[in-house]
Amino acid sequence: MIRSIWWGKRVGMLAGLVEALGLAGTAALIWRNYRSNPGRVIRVRLRGTREDILLRARTSDFHTFCQIFALREYDFENFEDVRQSAFVREAYEEDVRAGGTPLIIDAGGNIGLAAIWFARRFPQARIVSLEPEGANFELLRRNTAGHPNITPLRMALWAEKERVCLRNPGAEPWAFQVGRGPGAGTEVSFEALGVSDILRQEKHERILIAKIDVEGAESEIFAKNTEWIDRARLLIVELHDHLIPFTRTSRSFYRAISGIDAEVVNMGENAFVFTGMPDHREAVACVAGAPATARVPSVAYAAR
Repeated sequence: MIRSIWWGKRVGMLAGLVEALGLAGTAALIWRNYRSNPGRVIRVRLRGTREDILLRARTSDFHTFCQIFALREYDFENFEDVRQSAFVREAYEEDVRAGGTPLIIDAGGNIGLAAIWFARRFPQARIVSLEPEGANFELLRRNTAGHPNITPLRMALWAEKERVCLRNPGAEPWAFQVGRGPGAGTEVSFEALGVSDILRQEKHERILIAKIDVEGAESEIFAKNTEWIDRARLLIVELHDHLIPFTRTSRSFYRAISGIDAEVVNMGENAFVFTGMPDHREAVACVAGAPATARVPSVAYAAR
């Protein structure tokens, strides 16, 4: 059975790549990735676009690209039950109709792939993408240069404004961790901001989406100054107890969301936390016009 699941995921990823890149584009990406020297920058172009996305061959960049654009791990609008997702989309559209600019925070921006995904799905939103590591940030800056609504910041997300350091400079590009005190290598310290700092800086009161994939730093982000959480329509958080065992990195996250009115859907590696949801009767009435394929169970649906 495990072998069947493994093959099923690989087939699904390949099908997703073909959908995102076309058959020729998929073949070219796989060939370039595995035939190039490790770290060499290769180019890939999404179907229907004129902009190249830069990846480093034979690094975690390829895996990250597949997760976001082939497996579509942030595509909460493609859940089997679409009711919670419909309220996020409606919040976006209401803000745009009112002349506002919805705010998306991308913490752990890596090389900008998630920011590009959100920019394509929410083109009128302003996206602030934070990435502290230098090489990652340079690719993030280059990859998002064609998207004026994406602002790259070489910073980390934290509970509050503070100086932090890289803890594992020799890690894979997706696995850099930050913490207090001197780093384990030669990386200089850099500035970290709290979510409330970003809201003040951007002159926003609410957040449409906060995506947080910060390799364990969620333990600090959710430890204090969490009054912003119920001002975010959706949190997308990857937890890392599996990456840093025995450190309880998820504890502060669960404590923080337990005190707010929210529903949690677990999909893949991420917890999708929807806030400000109506009760069941209101939800059924509000999404009566949703696609006929949408299920309407009597309890919140947890995606498999």
